Amino acid sequence: MPRILAVNLDAGKLRYVLADGERSGQLKLLSLGDRALAGSAVETAAGIRSLVSELKCERGRLLLLVSRGSVDSATFRLPPATEEELPELVRNVALREIPAINDATLLDFIAYPAEEDGGQTVSGMSLVPEAQQLVEEVLKSSGKTAVKILVSTHPLRRFAAADMLLDAELPVGTSTMVICVGGEFAELTVVLQGLPHTSRRIRLAAGGSAEELCRFLGAEIQRTVLAVRGSAFAAIPITRFMLTGNKELLPELQQLLDAHFDATTQIVSVDSLLAAPPSSEMADAVGAGDHCGLIAAVSEELQQIRAVVDFASPRKPVAKARFSAKLVVAVLAGLLFVGATFWTVRADFVALDEEQQRLQERLGELNELLSDTEERRQLSAYLSSWEKNRISWPDELRDLTSRIPSSPAVVIEQLTVSPAGSGSAVATFRGVATPPEQISALENRLRDDWHSIRIPGLREQQVGRKLTASFQATLTIRRRDTSDYEFAPQDAAAATAPGGTSK
Repeated sequence: MPRILAVNLDAGKLRYVLADGERSGQLKLLSLGDRALAGSAVETAAGIRSLVSELKCERGRLLLLVSRGSVDSATFRLPPATEEELPELVRNVALREIPAINDATLLDFIAYPAEEDGGQTVSGMSLVPEAQQLVEEVLKSSGKTAVKILVSTHPLRRFAAADMLLDAELPVGTSTMVICVGGEFAELTVVLQGLPHTSRRIRLAAGGSAEELCRFLGAEIQRTVLAVRGSAFAAIPITRFMLTGNKELLPELQQLLDAHFDATTQIVSVDSLLAAPPSSEMADAVGAGDHCGLIAAVSEELQQIRAVVDFASPRKPVAKARFSAKLVVAVLAGLLFVGATFWTVRADFVALDEEQQRLQERLGELNELLSDTEERRQLSAYLSSWEKNRISWPDELRDLTSRIPSSPAVVIEQLTVSPAGSGSAVATFRGVATPPEQISALENRLRDDWHSIRIPGLREQQVGRKLTASFQATLTIRRRDTSDYEFAPQDAAAATAPGGTSK
């Protein structure tokens, strides 16, 4: 995961926290500290850029937290509106409610849950001119670094999340005040349903005792509670105080709040956001509470919690379409192209219709010709089939007579031939063989790829001194080409011999 650098400007100091994430979602603290900074917005932006380069965070993420005092805000109620309509409505109302802003001012807002009638309470926020100039310089010099511009008090809502509460949830319709106490400042934010709706930054007197600081903070907290009761959130009571930051002041401040408010008070350590306790070099700085808001901002970024306000990418009204001369020309050119394409395609379809009509007429002529030649085509098919299955009997009889042993070895007394299906015939004959062994010779000479012979009947008898045998045989004959007869190749060879002539 890329590194995350959170930076805050506090009274000329550049305070920072560098961290990256663990698989568990907790952050691993790499470095933190502060350095003196003074000068114009350009010099301050250059100092931030130098810090990014020094900490090797060019390809990481930069979170720039601006002080709550650098943000003007106003809370107002809007009629029912869609998400797309809200940015324009907020800007129109904010131009009347927030002084010294114009169309160029960076403006973002927090939209609270809609009420029963569909209306919404919205807190619009804008940067003062000096802060906006600094933000623009940082964005201009950020390079490849991803930048978010946040309000420093808003990330404190991370301490009011469910995983930080003792009882895991808050009563419905109540809010929590998160108080972060540092060495120079204390920051307060009141969180309702995960959204901050009231926040303050309080400067602490230098050199004051813990009792004086807690008494001063108690008075400011009382003022904040009264301000909430007089605002648009008056019906939402504060039922819990979450204390974090300076470990030396928190126990005494907790006792003070318990004595003055009928609410639950809980101390949350900044270490609870870390994957491991900070090193000894950073433990004192973390315990002082000055970097508490920065650590909370990094934790939200690691948890992928969307920032409620981000001046680097504020929600803007949807740009309305404006018709210009170029747009009109482009539309006319598009219409001309579509029209030309339509007529071209239409001409192609007309040509296709004409071709289809011509082919239909030709198809009718061919169908009529087929009907007129039906009988002749059937006769031709019959003749072709007959010719294909016809046995050449002169060749076949000549072949048989050349194979059957001559008299007196074998005498054929009767021969009957009948068709037996497509391209085959059956010859039935009987005869006398002298001696009987000639029957085996007859059978061997007649059996081949085109002849199958079966001799079911055989009877031997003595005639004088000679032994003869009368037999009956069935010969199956299959059609073959005339070139397959034994005598055919001799004629073909004679016709094609060198120097020979073909008849």
